[in-house]
Amino acid sequence: MSNRQVRSNLTPLVAQRAVWLAADDARARRAGRIAATAGGEAHRAPLAAHLAAIEHAVDELEYEAALAPLGELARLLGLNLEETA
Repeated sequence: MSNRQVRSNLTPLVAQRAVWLAADDARARRAGRIAATAGGEAHRAPLAAHLAAIEHAVDELEYEAALAPLGELARLLGLNLEETA
């Protein structure tokens, strides 16, 4: 999967997860794993570390704590979460 495909797959998920996390919305937990959508590319550093941190925080219901690694993931993907919200 190319970087463009990974970005295309992740953009809507990252944007939606950011909205839900900021709103402390339980849908953030039910949204599934972002990494699963990225396919094998999600295991490449540095994406893997950010994805793991997001999923761990969500699993622990620490939505606010998930925002920092989600923001960093968005930055790495070249996304502006303010534009997608």
